Amino acid sequence: MKNRLLSLSFVLFTVAGVCSVENASAQEKEKDVVMEAEDAFAASEWIIAAKNYKQLVSNNPDNAFYHSNLGYCYLQCGKKDMALTELKKAQSLYASSNSKNKTAAYLNEYYIGTTLRQSDKITEALSVLNAVKPQVSDKELLGKIDNEIKACAFANELKSHPKDIKVLNLGRFVNSAAQEHTSIVSADNSVLFLTSRKKVEGHQTMDDGGYDENVYVCTKNPNTQTWAEPQLVEGINSEYNVAVACMSSDGKELYLYNDDKNGTILVSKKLGNRWGEPTALNAFINTDYRETGVSISKDGNKLYFASNRDAANAQGGLDLYVSDRVNGEWGPAVNLGPTVNTPMDEDGPFMSDDGTLYFSSKGHNGLGGYDIFKSNLTGVKWSTPENLGSPINTSADEIFYFIAKDGKAYFTSDRPNGSGASDLYVSGPSKLMETSQTIYQGAVTHCDKSVLTKSIVRVHDNSTAEETQITPNNYGNFEIKAYKGHNYSVSFELDGEIISGADTLFDVPLNAPALVNYQTVKLDPGVVCPVVDTTPSVVVTDPIAKNVEDVKSGDVVIELKDVKFEFASSEIGVSNTLDELAAYLNSNKKAKVKILGYCDAVGSAAFNKELSLKRATSAKNYLVGKKGVKASQLEVAGMGEENPITLNVLNGEFNENAKQYNRRLEFEVIKQGEHKLIVKPLSVPSNFYNKNYKSSGYKASKRNPETEI
Repeated sequence: MKNRLLSLSFVLFTVAGVCSVENASAQEKEKDVVMEAEDAFAASEWIIAAKNYKQLVSNNPDNAFYHSNLGYCYLQCGKKDMALTELKKAQSLYASSNSKNKTAAYLNEYYIGTTLRQSDKITEALSVLNAVKPQVSDKELLGKIDNEIKACAFANELKSHPKDIKVLNLGRFVNSAAQEHTSIVSADNSVLFLTSRKKVEGHQTMDDGGYDENVYVCTKNPNTQTWAEPQLVEGINSEYNVAVACMSSDGKELYLYNDDKNGTILVSKKLGNRWGEPTALNAFINTDYRETGVSISKDGNKLYFASNRDAANAQGGLDLYVSDRVNGEWGPAVNLGPTVNTPMDEDGPFMSDDGTLYFSSKGHNGLGGYDIFKSNLTGVKWSTPENLGSPINTSADEIFYFIAKDGKAYFTSDRPNGSGASDLYVSGPSKLMETSQTIYQGAVTHCDKSVLTKSIVRVHDNSTAEETQITPNNYGNFEIKAYKGHNYSVSFELDGEIISGADTLFDVPLNAPALVNYQTVKLDPGVVCPVVDTTPSVVVTDPIAKNVEDVKSGDVVIELKDVKFEFASSEIGVSNTLDELAAYLNSNKKAKVKILGYCDAVGSAAFNKELSLKRATSAKNYLVGKKGVKASQLEVAGMGEENPITLNVLNGEFNENAKQYNRRLEFEVIKQGEHKLIVKPLSVPSNFYNKNYKSSGYKASKRNPETEI
């Protein structure tokens, strides 16, 4: 059994710790703490054991054994940094004490090596393990050290050959600063069940200071394909820790875990639009030991689960079992045997639709802690478990693997750079997971324009943990290149200080347009800048309006009024101007007109060139498709951001009131019809007007410096 050597250490060292207490009453109290620590340690109840060892260390700061076991408890709880601190303290104490019994000191070195490997410090781990190995005579400890050295070599091999898999964090709308685990997706991919330890009003805190586990549900927006924030599932949470485990393939049974009687498996049945009260499974499944980690086969007749029951064929720790459903009842549980189970823990089984068993193990060769493996059953024999490799498995814990119907796999990991203690992740082949980018265009403002380029826009991709730093241009404009389907956090800094209230969190929809108008952030919030008068007064932008006498009888005048576009859009709405042009062209079949599309100066010149052509093409499609104009009477051209009719930038920053006029159409008459067509450009406010504007399709030879971004 896996705790045999550890239990031996208790016998060797706890007596000394107890006897050192002078006061008899205090000695009895400490003896109780020692016994509780020992019992919890032997039962792998690491949180309880750590709580007691922490008290013992406080009372006995020079006791190397207590520091060592506290460190090992922290390691099992996933707190590797804290574990290493305690283990190195024990290392120092053992070295200074010159204890005759070296076994405990060597065991502590083994713990340090294990912690370093699970912290992805393979080289350091090998250094420690190879140094202590020649000094060890105890065969059991020597075997553990050899296995750990092999695990280091195996970890290096896996890391050097990563698979073509992409792993994404589900983001900060789903994951919190607390612990999330076990994600289950419905067959139609519209609902996600998960377990979280985030704060719930009225619920109790646990021994480790966190809140209890509760089951939540997220729904997927069918348009954006993003998950909504989790909501508590009504009717199944209780005063116990309650966690979701699996769902039947027909979606009618939800299997749960709670910590009643050390750990119990329950089932809740769908009753219309709600879930019924959970009931515990029978005594073949639930015992006085811990039962957890559940999966049900596609046909609903086999239940796989984890248990640390003291069965005759148990391998040690948590083992995986299977039970058959006969006449609606679960039968005796059968251990999956030594090929799958090890003396360490196996947990989180998932039986896929194709009959492959996925599970997590601490005992098979892996990168560290729990790794995810797969095995297939041929006849009555399970195949040798195969490690799923990097990047799914890391030196952290990976557990509760689940494959959704769309082929994406969800799992839990406490790898670094997540949102909390452990997070939910989704993975799949790179081709399945990769998405295109969209550009979020935003701006920062400040009364002192000279500081704009000194500010920092910090963008954190919560899905990949990658961070980029963007410096706005002279006008405060910036672009965020964001992948569709990813979750992002953005913060704004000036002079090393984060701008209060400017932190933002958003998902990028899978159907996001190529360009999104992002927010404008004021870097000096609360400061009122000097007001610039923007009272509009109409300016004449073309001689035709001043020289009415130039219009002769029979001429047709079309004034460009409703030919403006929304930001980054090429959609045509209701347009009397286009309808007037259609009427003219349908009455003058020999006439020919070029439609010119324009953009404002936000974004790259290449993007605006493409967008402006789309705007002109949309207008042509409207005229031909809806108004019956002959396609041969129309030409289109994309002018990009050239020849702005208004100044995009006023007082050193983009002005929406001004640049909206540049998102427009213009008409250039190529060939007149029976009646002469005269086109009158937009009339714009005089304080926005660009004096360098040229009508009749004038195209500037280069970008206007005042529009440069």
